[in-house]
Amino acid sequence: MRSSENSTRTRHDGSRGEAVLSVVIPVRNGVPLLKRTLEEVLEFLEDEIDGELIIVSDGCTDDPSSFMAPWLEKEERLRFERLDHHRGKGAAIRR
Repeated sequence: MRSSENSTRTRHDGSRGEAVLSVVIPVRNGVPLLKRTLEEVLEFLEDEIDGELIIVSDGCTDDPSSFMAPWLEKEERLRFERLDHHRGKGAAIRR
């Protein structure tokens, strides 16, 4: 939703364009769901809007770092953050 035609933002590359969308997904022991989620959200971002996807591991014990490594190498729109201890969805989003 756009509030006005003048609502431009600076894009990641410094050029002017539409507002950038950051999708933040907190994950707690959700590696089995990540592949499908990554594919779908990255496809949406590619087709619809200039944006980024940020996955935040909220004290996971199922090693999402290993799963995310190849994705991070090939996807510049993807970021991965890690919380060492479970702090809840709010803390993960604020990260």
